[in-house]
Amino acid sequence: GAAKRFEFEPKAGEVLIVDKGASLRIVLAILPKLPQMFFFLETCRKAMEELHGFKSESVYIDLRACGEHAFSLADAVVSSHTALLFEAKHYGKKAKEKKFFPRLTFFPPEGQKWQGSELVPAIEKACATNLVRYLAGLAGNDLTPSEYVKRATQSGKAHGLKSQFYSLEKLKKLQAGAFLAVSQACEDRGGGILKLTYRPARPKAKVAFVGKGITFDTGGVQLKQGEHMYGMNGDMGGSALALALVLLAKQQKWDCEVSAFLAITENAIGPKSFKPNDVVKTLEGKTIEIIDSDAEGRMVLSDTLALAAQDKPDLLMDFATLTGSCIRAIGTGYSGVYSNRSEWFPVLTEAGRVSGERVWPFPNDEDFGRCLKSDIADIKQCRNSGGVDHIEASYFLRQF
Repeated sequence: GAAKRFEFEPKAGEVLIVDKGASLRIVLAILPKLPQMFFFLETCRKAMEELHGFKSESVYIDLRACGEHAFSLADAVVSSHTALLFEAKHYGKKAKEKKFFPRLTFFPPEGQKWQGSELVPAIEKACATNLVRYLAGLAGNDLTPSEYVKRATQSGKAHGLKSQFYSLEKLKKLQAGAFLAVSQACEDRGGGILKLTYRPARPKAKVAFVGKGITFDTGGVQLKQGEHMYGMNGDMGGSALALALVLLAKQQKWDCEVSAFLAITENAIGPKSFKPNDVVKTLEGKTIEIIDSDAEGRMVLSDTLALAAQDKPDLLMDFATLTGSCIRAIGTGYSGVYSNRSEWFPVLTEAGRVSGERVWPFPNDEDFGRCLKSDIADIKQCRNSGGVDHIEASYFLRQF
């Protein structure tokens, strides 16, 4: 009834706010007819922002008219609510504004009964997302390679995970030349590859997550321009995701063995920086001709993937902020997805649609690798210019 007093044409994704006095705010969220979790999350975030801003102590969510989509919407509300409770690290003196923790009460459609426990996984996943956001937002001089290894190891220990650390010295013995090349100029010698493992009593499968953990990326001797270097403290986001996933696996008691391999170092610049025309030998045995010091992600990942592959997992997934060409191709509303098993593309795309983390599959045919043929090594790191670097990077990683 309150909506009728306004000239209001409802459009999907919009919210209408009506304040019924000083202590009651009504937020009407307009959702698309077809279920799209990405838009559910986006719209629910807008609605919950209004209620958090109102400093509500209690929030009542009426889903009685939402039919079969009610539970997905409840999931989106809980996820948005938990995400809004996220607090980034603040390094200044200014005190943070106190966060409000309103109590949520749901009214499901007739015939649907929820105990509340059904929504706990949504809260756990959102908390895992908040962990990734927190780590990726830390200053580069705070989350150094040594500090990152320390924090991740402590998190694993607190959750009862088995840990194994491959220090730079150990990687040297393993001849992980690609990882070591990137680490050469880094003064902090505490980086390396950290493996954290969760294993249930009777695992049905073995899964390995590999994550790029470049705590800061200067671009090396091929130095990034200032506007492109800013924000490179977040170049370790892939490893933060792998860490969050293995912790979530333990928390939710997944029925498969899960290992996370975090490739942690910094792409610094200095007298010892690796450079174009260098040739390095990888842990797997292949040699790489260096073309671009700013293509360091595929270097550390090549050795980390080879190490993870030694465990013979049933599924090996890699997460990385790997190349800007993917953003130029599809923007930031989607993530690129690549696979050496094309039959997985429909599964991955559907998983992205259902979860609201949209992905777009890219081809990975053999001819994409022709440009990586080297005259002096087994493979080139990348090409000098042009091409489709996001696809070529995935082809490169496929070799390991």
